[in-house]
Amino acid sequence: MRLKFILSVILVHLTIVVSGQNHTWIGAESGFKFIGFNVTETGTRIMTPAIPGLLKGFTAAQELKKNFLIEGGFYQNNFWNGYGFMGFGNPMWNGNETWQIPLRLKYRQAVVEEKIGVVPHLGGSLFLIRYYGSGYGYGTMSSGAFGDTIIQNYQTRPVSYTRFVLLETGLALDFNLAKSLKLQIMSIYQIGFIKLVEIDVNYTVNGGPVQTGVVYSYGNNLSVLIGLKYRISSLWFPDPLRERSYFQFKD
Repeated sequence: MRLKFILSVILVHLTIVVSGQNHTWIGAESGFKFIGFNVTETGTRIMTPAIPGLLKGFTAAQELKKNFLIEGGFYQNNFWNGYGFMGFGNPMWNGNETWQIPLRLKYRQAVVEEKIGVVPHLGGSLFLIRYYGSGYGYGTMSSGAFGDTIIQNYQTRPVSYTRFVLLETGLALDFNLAKSLKLQIMSIYQIGFIKLVEIDVNYTVNGGPVQTGVVYSYGNNLSVLIGLKYRISSLWFPDPLRERSYFQFKD
């Protein structure tokens, strides 16, 4: 697993480091991810409130042509899953550590004299779930907002895919703080097409008939991030003035 991860990161960054006199940027970002869940049930009490998970990582981007960039990176976050019941607090959630390797094509359009830019993008991310197994639980909850008592049990099915890809689109605002430093605020929406999480739930309300439900997710999520981008072009491409001074000294 670790070797495959290292090779994946190297491949992404070899893709984005290209020749030319365009700028190269590195960045650090942090924010929250909200994963969407769906519910099908015979009753009406299961709910899936959005619990934010912390998302953090770094990026590296290379300008290709005017206003276009290609970006890769690495993020760490928890893939949250769980559910709750209407009228009861403290929903039951579990998190699984996940590695995310994005690849994005970005376009930057200046809107305020090069000081502020709008940056939409398209791309996708490879996800690696480090561990995710099956689980089982049960319990009784009472004294909810409706004065009800719920007895429930659940079974979490093992994830069939520990490696999967989500497509994404995003929009960012960046602000030039200095010649080589930008502040960026970004939102990203990701969508998947395979079922990644599935939880079978059985419950009764006040001793009534057994209700059954399934909580599931394709991994669709919304992330909100803030980060800093720093230009490191001088590390890749020598300053022409410095080159000229070197050859003059050498002669």
